[in-house]
Amino acid sequence: MSILDELNSMVISPEELNSLLDESEVWSAEGGGGEYAALSLVGQRYRGDHIRALAVYSRMEALVELVATAEGKRWTLPTLPDGISLIHSAMVTVAASHPLIEVGNSFAFEHVSFFSRVREIAEAEESN
Repeated sequence: MSILDELNSMVISPEELNSLLDESEVWSAEGGGGEYAALSLVGQRYRGDHIRALAVYSRMEALVELVATAEGKRWTLPTLPDGISLIHSAMVTVAASHPLIEVGNSFAFEHVSFFSRVREIAEAEESN
């Protein structure tokens, strides 16, 4: 099994991913860890479980990359005065399970299918 297959087979819950995103945002906003806040938190939480740590961190990084795109910015609120950014829950839900792809030496989400799923989930949430 390839490393990509292992990462994609790892079950990550939206709550688990959201918790780490929240913690890393707060830690960064408070001056802790800087750009490496997420990596530090993932390393601490999954000490000894390297594949799970890589799966979670790769999903967090892939999500951050998409949030920075024009389409991604439509799914976030403006950054709060304390430096924290709020991401629509549908983005986190999709990021927890959407297949990662290899792009160069890193992992990412395929943009079109990712945002298609985000729209589907957001519409379902709104209709409830």
